[in-house]
Amino acid sequence: MARTRRTHEVLTLRVELAGTNPLVWRRVLVNASSTFEDLHGVIQLAMGWEDYHLHEFRVGDLSIGIADEEEDVPITDEVSVTLGDLVGVGGRFVYEYDFGDSWVHDVEVETSEEVPRKLERPVCVGGQRACPPEDSGGVAGFEELLLVLSDPDHDRYRELVRWANGYDPTAFSLAAVNVSLQHPR
Repeated sequence: MARTRRTHEVLTLRVELAGTNPLVWRRVLVNASSTFEDLHGVIQLAMGWEDYHLHEFRVGDLSIGIADEEEDVPITDEVSVTLGDLVGVGGRFVYEYDFGDSWVHDVEVETSEEVPRKLERPVCVGGQRACPPEDSGGVAGFEELLLVLSDPDHDRYRELVRWANGYDPTAFSLAAVNVSLQHPR
């Protein structure tokens, strides 16, 4: 009797932090069976966020996040729906983190591949630049931070160097991102 070979779908996602120039981005491999709750964790770790704030996904007209029965706006619980349920190759959606700073991430499903084994953990395969520091004021605040950090003569240079605590906007380590994805906090 022939054995049925089971395969698993792995998606390649490109995650771009909208409005950043130069662009902050990551490319990650995730299982299509991952929930949007899982993807929230992947984006947090891959980008370098610290998960201090609320978040939401928008896929077409659907809002996906942490269900709150007291909210007036209907939201689909992120634990109840998987990536494979809603998006395929070429599909695009938005992940917003920190509604005050409004960090919008454009996410595109670049490829889908059937593999013999399910990924044990997500994997980052590319990226550029460091994620902005938490609470840096959204894109406008981040641009100001970059401007001040590039000019030691700026009147706010010392203040923001202290506040940013060694932040290097050019830093990106694929190895470090993958360690964090393999050993989530």
